[in-house]
Amino acid sequence: MITLYTSDTCGICRMIKMKLEKKGIPYQNEKNVDALLEKGIQRLPVLQLEDGSIMENITDINNWVNAQ
Repeated sequence: MITLYTSDTCGICRMIKMKLEKKGIPYQNEKNVDALLEKGIQRLPVLQLEDGSIMENITDINNWVNAQ
């Protein structure tokens, strides 16, 4: 399952969650971003795919969701 790191105040995060839900893509919504901060990632949203790869660029995340 993919993991979407978000915050409640992030408009782009809400948009990506709506797209995932509209497409019926199951995901885990993670709000604990400590692991991301440890890796030096300081922007949201972040999408972690099943293979462990991380997307932090909104264009890449949006393109991935659209391709599903």
